[in-house]
Amino acid sequence: MKRWLPWIICGIFVLELGVALVPRQETGLQTKAFGKLPVLLNGRIQPLDSVARNALLQIRGTQSVPLEGNLGDGREWGDFLVAGPKVEGKMEERHWYQFSKHPKRLKPAAWLIELFMKPELADQRYVFVVNHPDLINELGLRDKGVENSGLHYYTFGDIKPGFEKIEKEGRRIAEAKIEAQQQTPYEKAILKLQNALMVYHRLKHTLAPERTENFAKELAEYKSLIGPGVAAARAREAKKDYDQAVFDRFVALLEGYDFMNRVGYPLMVPPLRPEKGRDAWEQVGGNLMNAAKGAEIHPAVEQYAAMAAAYRADDIPAFNGAVAKYNEWLAGHLVPELKKGEQESFFSNLLPFYRALL
Repeated sequence: MKRWLPWIICGIFVLELGVALVPRQETGLQTKAFGKLPVLLNGRIQPLDSVARNALLQIRGTQSVPLEGNLGDGREWGDFLVAGPKVEGKMEERHWYQFSKHPKRLKPAAWLIELFMKPELADQRYVFVVNHPDLINELGLRDKGVENSGLHYYTFGDIKPGFEKIEKEGRRIAEAKIEAQQQTPYEKAILKLQNALMVYHRLKHTLAPERTENFAKELAEYKSLIGPGVAAARAREAKKDYDQAVFDRFVALLEGYDFMNRVGYPLMVPPLRPEKGRDAWEQVGGNLMNAAKGAEIHPAVEQYAAMAAAYRADDIPAFNGAVAKYNEWLAGHLVPELKKGEQESFFSNLLPFYRALL
């Protein structure tokens, strides 16, 4: 038996690797297909799945978000979101010895979809890690959050009241030009949290205006307003009569898109005519701003708007259809970028280094 044991163990891992190599058919919401969509970030083409993974690592230090765990000092098991502040006692993630527990998790692409399209729900997820005791006290987090082996996680809503404090301390450290080697643990904790909030904030305002209930409907309204809105703006500038209601609504939409253009994180919109330059990616907000100057609204923006509207309406077929339609456009215009997104997403989900370590 001793002679065959190493081969049996090796065979188990080879079998596990073989199963991992076989792509699983995704049912329901096509989060994996969404995660393969290419964007431009940090000077390279990468899939949205990679954007989500790297962002979660910066914000939470993990590549997924647990949705369930121990509630009320471990007396029961349940959904963190449903339990929330109703639970008496601390909430904890799954302990290593709880072999029968398999908590639901938001994987990177699913988390990013939620942040893009239902930010009010994403704001209730325990994704921000704060461990320094002084910072926990100053932000009023002592009786909040979820614990995991001494690590403490909090929601955007938990931390929001402390934004001014975080910004003030971050500004003090920046103005003092304190080198990393000379920073105290408290100062390092402040800067880490400030960076996490910045990444989260930028992602939240990348795909659609935060408070938009139906982005596809808003986009249709914006397209119909471009002509009358520009005319009203020119008439106003020339001090002539103009439609005040049209002007106000047009400007309100432009202000939202301008904000998205300034703070958005990955460049989501590929070049409309890649044969003239494959690097001319832009923000969703930037494309919509340019539309007011006569540019064409990109098919990518149309499909992302359809995805957002469908996701908020819990219309899974419509969401999947919009993802498929955008994939069709990419397949006809940006084949190398589409393949790169698919390959990198496959590699990330395969976890080759983790499996090799095992």
